[in-house]
Amino acid sequence: MEAWELITETWESTIERVIGYTFQNKALLRQAFTRRSFTQENGGQNNEILEFIGDKVLDVTVVKILTDSFGEINNDSEFQTINGESEGKLTRIKAALVERKSLASRMNTLGLARFLRMGKGDILNHIEEQEKVREDLFEAIIGAVALDCGWNMTVVSDVAERMLAIGYEIPETIANFEENPVDLVQDWMQKKLGLTPKYEFNYDEEKNCFTAHLCVPSPEFKRIFWGKGASKSIAREETAYSVWAYIQEHLEERAFAPFEVTKERAINTLQELAQKGYIELPEYDFSSYGADHIPSWYCTCTLPKRGYTTTASSTNKKEAKHEAACKMLLLLKKEG
Repeated sequence: MEAWELITETWESTIERVIGYTFQNKALLRQAFTRRSFTQENGGQNNEILEFIGDKVLDVTVVKILTDSFGEINNDSEFQTINGESEGKLTRIKAALVERKSLASRMNTLGLARFLRMGKGDILNHIEEQEKVREDLFEAIIGAVALDCGWNMTVVSDVAERMLAIGYEIPETIANFEENPVDLVQDWMQKKLGLTPKYEFNYDEEKNCFTAHLCVPSPEFKRIFWGKGASKSIAREETAYSVWAYIQEHLEERAFAPFEVTKERAINTLQELAQKGYIELPEYDFSSYGADHIPSWYCTCTLPKRGYTTTASSTNKKEAKHEAACKMLLLLKKEG
């Protein structure tokens, strides 16, 4: 074996070990790491088409991962999110996971940009340090894997989950995630009142700002809330903040209606109590432990305003969440 062949085998096997996938077609792996500047000088194919494929595949893959993490089939054989997560919230979590900064950061952590094959100009300019270049590389790898495995989405999902470090990134993303108050108010009004919020806007030319008004015709309180901002979007969000703050302050301390404690419905029961205003929305945090091939999960369920926290562990992430939610229901049951 020639010296250059030995070097090539070494960097290829290193990449495969890091991403947890062995390529049948090594040419695809090499193409994923080849920039146009290299092929302009040396010929061959670059990674731009693989970036395009990877970008589209990554969207579908992350949606699948979020669906597996936050969704389940209920007793009526219907799909539902485990904790009542809204479409808007999941959309923003997905966007946070696949945005340029996140993908570039993961490439930096994995240390794969150093294997890029570049032309002399790119090398001199240290182009591999740019976020866009690292993002492109991440997508090109996913695209190459998709083609190499024959579009086996289970395989692609496993590689993406490993490269994105989903077990760590999703909890961190959620921990730093603030739910949009517009979505919170809309979800509450639709579930509680069967209505969709209708904001009315006025423009103040003198002050150069918009004012938004929203009437909430709740049996428990009927009020008009308002907010203002430089745009309709900001004014609507400020109004929603006022509505949600009022709901949180005035509807959380009510006496509990009777509820059953079952492990199977614990998460749903907590969600229903929150929707009815008896408690705040529970917060769930996850951490993983154990060997890579036998992952286990800790789940913490928290009601911050009440100061209640419960924990549970299991080799199954959903099982840990159900158990933590069940323990929280038992605490609330004691409170009466």
